[in-house]
Amino acid sequence: GEVSFSIKKYQDSALQHDQSIKITGLDPDNLKSDKFWLDCVRPNGKSGGRIRISMEILTKQDADEAKAGLGRGDPNQNPFLPPPVGRFVFTLNPLELYRQLIGPKARRRILIALSLIHI
Repeated sequence: GEVSFSIKKYQDSALQHDQSIKITGLDPDNLKSDKFWLDCVRPNGKSGGRIRISMEILTKQDADEAKAGLGRGDPNQNPFLPPPVGRFVFTLNPLELYRQLIGPKARRRILIALSLIHI
């Protein structure tokens, strides 16, 4: 999906007051938060899901002081981006592929079935 979000009013305010601005929204409990949800829309007009973002408009001085790398590259700060969890890692080890592709509940059932067949 796609989302359009105008930052013009925030940009104008940051330029007028010469200060950085943290854009806020409402969290799921309708409380003011620095992270907020945007609804994505597909080109056909149907819902394309939601994305949770945080956004700041920085002055040049603040941007120079708060260095950040590209993606998770060094320096990984402002904000810190943790490594993804639950991603598939390609391996030629069949046991590791089995562990990644089949959930723990299904693995338990398969193990029980194989144990019963072996008896």
